Amino acid sequence: ENYLEQYKVSPPGSHQGPILNSCTDIGLDPSLLCTGHGRCKDWFDPLPLDSKRPAPLGPSFCECDRDWTGPECDIQRKSQFTAFVLSMFFGMFGADMFYLGWFGLGVAKLCTLGGLGVWWIFDVARIGSSPVSTVDSFRVAADVEHWAFVLCFLSFTAVLAFGLSIWSINREQVKKAREILILRTESQVSAVSYGSMMSSWGQQPLMKQP
Repeated sequence: ENYLEQYKVSPPGSHQGPILNSCTDIGLDPSLLCTGHGRCKDWFDPLPLDSKRPAPLGPSFCECDRDWTGPECDIQRKSQFTAFVLSMFFGMFGADMFYLGWFGLGVAKLCTLGGLGVWWIFDVARIGSSPVSTVDSFRVAADVEHWAFVLCFLSFTAVLAFGLSIWSINREQVKKAREILILRTESQVSAVSYGSMMSSWGQQPLMKQP
């Protein structure tokens, strides 16, 4: 689809018709600039107050609020927090990839059970540590604080490690119990065989001496 057709907007009260940059419409009400989800920002940084050079003339463009994106801030971003939570609890089944729009990767993750856990843990760290891209090339809204990510990730890995330890200990206990059961069975079979042999030997008639 053509970029100009995809992102053009028609702000209410504009006299220019469909436009790509509402900041160029000087007659537009300030509350309608950037569809109300951002502010106009000059392309060039302002000069220091003591500078003797004239301020450079240049265009201004929309600087969007955290949860919005697009040339006119009219596209709502997906939430990094939602993607992070989905990745932690359902990432093994590809729920985070489905949420971000990567359906092919989601199916692959589901079929491999999160790459046998490796892909799953990698994506938990990747999605929680920084805003990742969605299928439409826009990043998710940065609504996860770094300290919160670190705390959640450490808790997540601790719970995972504890669960693996419990599973490993239980597996060893079952293995030892099976070995003890096999030894007891073998000793009982040996005892029965020895008793039968002694009983048969005692029932044999004594040979008469000449």
